[in-house]
Amino acid sequence: MKSHIFTYLVLLALGVMGVATHVRAEGAGSNTVTISVSVFTAPPDVGSLHVTLMPARAVADGAMWRRVGTTPWLADGYTETSIITGTYTLEFKKITGWITPVTQEVVIYKDLTKNATGTYVIVTCTLTYNAGGGGTISGATPQTVDYGGSGTPVTAMPDTGYHFVQWSDGTLTATRTDTNVTTDTTVTATFSINTYTLTYTAGAHGSISGISPQTVNYGGSGTAVTAVPDKNYRFAKWSDGLTANPRTDANVTADISVTATFAIVTQCESSWMLY
Repeated sequence: MKSHIFTYLVLLALGVMGVATHVRAEGAGSNTVTISVSVFTAPPDVGSLHVTLMPARAVADGAMWRRVGTTPWLADGYTETSIITGTYTLEFKKITGWITPVTQEVVIYKDLTKNATGTYVIVTCTLTYNAGGGGTISGATPQTVDYGGSGTPVTAMPDTGYHFVQWSDGTLTATRTDTNVTTDTTVTATFSINTYTLTYTAGAHGSISGISPQTVNYGGSGTAVTAVPDKNYRFAKWSDGLTANPRTDANVTADISVTATFAIVTQCESSWMLY
């Protein structure tokens, strides 16, 4: 009997490749053919993807990337290899204080590395400082501050005759610097007019007619008071040297405390007062 062995490279459907061995035996009236096939699949075409994330501060805050449908987040500068060729969507991890880059479509080609960049934009906040009646603001307003950053100092400056009370958020210091800013802030400084006390006291041998003490706004006027001497006494002067009686203090810019002094009426003065 005589045998013949033939080997063929067979290309099957759908890209499946195999090897066929054909054995034919001759003799004694027999003709037998045996075929054995070893099948293997051709490897897919693959490429790589390299992604750069910006800026460095966003990377430090946790910026990462991945292809949609994959699980792990990948770091800045990482090259993902063995990606089957085709089109993919690139997404970026959300991090606090940053505007996330929009998704991107990337095309992977055989044996090539696709380079892509994701740029984060930091969130900015606005600080606005307003002055209520009776004062002004010293310093920059409004201010634009990066998320988590600090503003520059501002001071609530009262007008003459006024004083600073507080900011509308409850801050009691006239000069403020907002730090670790994470949201827009608008505040108003409140001021109040200064008030002063007018106190009138009678010395020995007299009394005061009128209101004492009196509370008067800056630049305002009190009401009239009179130093009234006892019998056989006369008004001499006020302790601040004024002799007006009654007196009305006007354009008040400070506390006033005065005492009326009285003097005994002499015989000569008594005689003069009779005429």
